[in-house]
Amino acid sequence: MDKKKRDKIIVIIIALLIIIGIYFWFVYQYPCPNITCFNSHLKSCSKSTYLNNAPDALWKYEIKGLKNINGEKNCEVKVTLSQLKAGYYGAEKLEGLDMTCYIKKGVVALPNSDIENCRGELKEKMQTLIIEKLHQYVINNIGEIDEEAIQIL
Repeated sequence: MDKKKRDKIIVIIIALLIIIGIYFWFVYQYPCPNITCFNSHLKSCSKSTYLNNAPDALWKYEIKGLKNINGEKNCEVKVTLSQLKAGYYGAEKLEGLDMTCYIKKGVVALPNSDIENCRGELKEKMQTLIIEKLHQYVINNIGEIDEEAIQIL
């Protein structure tokens, strides 16, 4: 093999190694098969994905990496409501929506367990749905609420 061919092969191999390295560094997310694996990745905030098959919904979690927020290192996790299994009428419009949640580095908790640390369309629509349901409850029970208020006074 002559020197030019050998140099081309070496350049191609190096380019492939660089492309593979970039893929694993920036794109690849380890698919966790269970919650233990996900919690381990969450604690170290290493990129991974997990499908949480909860009784009421199928949640997809994607750990994106560390973000510096207000001087603190937080783990950024994208939360997607993949499928709603049970819930309120009208909640099906939440399917496919996502939000980004921030968890302090080293803390292990389901990202959507504290919605105050989340931002995005899913959070906004969930809050709107809760307010609508609360409003409907108050309207439906205004007589009972009025009687209870009179008894308190």
